[in-house]
Amino acid sequence: MGSQFPNHLRRLLPRQVFLVAIDSKPGMVNLKCPSCGHMEGWVSGLTSTEARRQPCPKCNGVNPR
Repeated sequence: MGSQFPNHLRRLLPRQVFLVAIDSKPGMVNLKCPSCGHMEGWVSGLTSTEARRQPCPKCNGVNPR
């Protein structure tokens, strides 16, 4: 009999929505949210990993407008 964390005490983290690259130029990517359609525009100075991990400010409630 294993000790499991009770289900009613688990904290479910809200699912984060990430922006996707819809176009790219050398050193720049154009980011758009697949969920709400928010356009971040052309962003430069991101690594390939950072370009895939940019959270949507509208869906994740960072800067609601």
